[in-house]
Amino acid sequence: MAVKRAKPAKRDKPVKRAAPVKPAKRARPAKPAKPAKRTRPAAPSAPDLAAIASLLGDARGPWDALLSHIAEACPAATLEWKYYGDKYGWQLKVTLGKNALCYLIPHEGSFTAATALAETSIPALRKSGLPPGLVQEIVDGRTLPEGRAARIDVTSVRQLEVVRMLLAIKLSAP
Repeated sequence: MAVKRAKPAKRDKPVKRAAPVKPAKRARPAKPAKPAKRTRPAAPSAPDLAAIASLLGDARGPWDALLSHIAEACPAATLEWKYYGDKYGWQLKVTLGKNALCYLIPHEGSFTAATALAETSIPALRKSGLPPGLVQEIVDGRTLPEGRAARIDVTSVRQLEVVRMLLAIKLSAP
């Protein structure tokens, strides 16, 4: 005689098991705040005419004469004050198109006129009649990507003529 087994009872819904309990997460330490982005201090406002006049003193006449000469020789030239930081201060950049013609840097009682002469203008510089010591200083001086650096400290009209000749050489260079 065979034993009959009873069928298991059908359940309507499956029994849900409780989810395992997860251990609590450890709190992470707070991230330090990011430092603020470094910003450049704002440049001081461009110098006004009265400040330049008081700084230049007796060199104000040659300064004005050079600016007048540049305006006559190159009517398309533009003047723009540039601030190059506390170490160098303000400079008046004279440009002709995209190229810098010269920089005028005011000092106490004088100013410096700086320009760069292309290598093609060196023969004209040698023939210009400028003082031989100055010509040799420019030729032997530092070579920049723009050319040979020429810097003249102007305190009187006498040095102004040298600057005018250098600008004429620069403008005539091919």
